Amino acid sequence: MQNLSDKLESRAIQINMPETDRSFENDVTEEGALPLKERLVAFRARHLGESLPDILKPASRRLGDILKPLQQIIRLVKPEREMVFLSLVRQLEEERQTAKADSYEAEILRAVVGLVSAVISHPVKGDLLAVQKITDKLNEQRFGKKQLDARWVGRRLKAMGFKKEHLEDGAYIVWIEDTIAPLKKRYGVQ
Repeated sequence: MQNLSDKLESRAIQINMPETDRSFENDVTEEGALPLKERLVAFRARHLGESLPDILKPASRRLGDILKPLQQIIRLVKPEREMVFLSLVRQLEEERQTAKADSYEAEILRAVVGLVSAVISHPVKGDLLAVQKITDKLNEQRFGKKQLDARWVGRRLKAMGFKKEHLEDGAYIVWIEDTIAPLKKRYGVQ
């Protein structure tokens, strides 16, 4: 199960500020934000009844959902800054792709792809692959790290969209190339 910070992270934009030697003596207070709040209320009043510009999402998936209203406001208020914003969007997409490539899901997917390609040199249609075999493959590569449990791996596989089947000797996933191709793209797995 995902913890709360994982859920919030996938629904927010994280921008890490660079380190600085400057010190900021003024505390952040409600009163200090009052001029900004006033400007926002004035902006809203000035554009009351107006629709935001109709645009396509600037990025795919949830990141696009988060960023679209920001781009709409930029296009309305300061359209000459839209290209700078889109540059930031590309940077955020690259950072998220890098993070996904380093995730447990990417590690699991690489193990699945490796196991299937080691056995068969052509696309597999609906073949079964043991969750325990995937877990063993993952644990081979975890030098000095905590070994993974097959139930945990099975839950991750199910969350990734793999169909699971239970036979008398354990749990299996159904390998279908149509399921794998989008996952490979999402997690940057070759």
